[in-house]
Amino acid sequence: MSLSFAPDLVQRARFAATRAAAWFVNNQVPERAYGSDANAGRYLYDINLAYDAPALSLSWTTGVGIMAVLSTEALTGEAHLVESARRAARYLYSLQKLDPRAPEEAGLIREETPQSDWCYPRDGATAAWALVYLARRTDEDEPLDRARLFARWYLANAFDDRGWPYRMWRIGKGHEPEAERKLGAYQGGSLGFLVDLWRETGDGEVRAAAERIAEIAAGEFFSEDGAANPPRTASTEGAPQEHSPYGEDWLVAGLLAAWRAFGLDACLAAARRYLDYCARTMREDGALLAPRRGEKRPFYSGSAMFLNHVLELDKAGQDASAYAASAARAAELLLSRQETKDPDVRRFGGLYSGVCTREEDDEMYVAARITGYAAITLAKLAAPERVPFYGAGEPA
Repeated sequence: MSLSFAPDLVQRARFAATRAAAWFVNNQVPERAYGSDANAGRYLYDINLAYDAPALSLSWTTGVGIMAVLSTEALTGEAHLVESARRAARYLYSLQKLDPRAPEEAGLIREETPQSDWCYPRDGATAAWALVYLARRTDEDEPLDRARLFARWYLANAFDDRGWPYRMWRIGKGHEPEAERKLGAYQGGSLGFLVDLWRETGDGEVRAAAERIAEIAAGEFFSEDGAANPPRTASTEGAPQEHSPYGEDWLVAGLLAAWRAFGLDACLAAARRYLDYCARTMREDGALLAPRRGEKRPFYSGSAMFLNHVLELDKAGQDASAYAASAARAAELLLSRQETKDPDVRRFGGLYSGVCTREEDDEMYVAARITGYAAITLAKLAAPERVPFYGAGEPA
């Protein structure tokens, strides 16, 4: 690895990752006697500080929480963090449909609660991705078995004719035609899950699906200047849209993983174009700006994922020196967003969200998305060889 960060930044990143993981654990719904609370194991999704209104995690944010606490466990070895991940996984198990009367839907992961009648396939893939990592960490069979069940449903049902994932699935009805009018890069966020599942199982169908997503994504979802392309919709084709050019979520992490696993050089080239774009457009304080209600505002989770991708590129032996200064600024931005003074456990260790909140005010929400991304990427900055999440992995 060629990147080097100031020792003070590395130390602060380590402490911040530990605090972020504690935010997940301290706000996790506890298990009760006789399994009497159906929400047991859920983390916070976010909390609206103005109205003191917490919302509990969905399938994907529960998965992000699992990866966040396991990232810090990789640094500290604290056993209670693995136990937190196991509790969260049990909540995910309760979302998985295993109804013998509907074998065609066996394995899908409901979006929010055991009674949810829909899911975003990409969100289910994020939950299943966390289960792959939990299985790798614990050597337990159930998390990987559950991830494979999800993948079986996903491969059979969640793709259009070209091999790109559907956006939405209605349980008992199938994919939602209206929702499929929007084709977004974020739906390819399942790519990393498929690559990691293939690494664990060697399943040829999983690999074929991953390669299809990777080839389409590298060829279509990034503009020539590197920005993530806006979602294409039938009703607004050609019209200007409010869109974050950094809103790829985990697609670039998946492209780097597909490049390492399958030798797809086009994936590396697309990832580099994206990183070039982020470095070129990053504000001096490390923020990436995205349109929001007629103005450009910071998109903080984009900075977290930029940092992740730079660290993974460096870990894979590629020259990432052109991104070193931008990566350090992104890390400083994440550190500045973390609550470190207010002792309220709903705030302490969490990060204040940005453009993806439901309100105008950046300071109104402490959110799982940015807090989880920061826990993972800052832990990775502190100890890149020990934190595998959102990773490129080793060459196959």
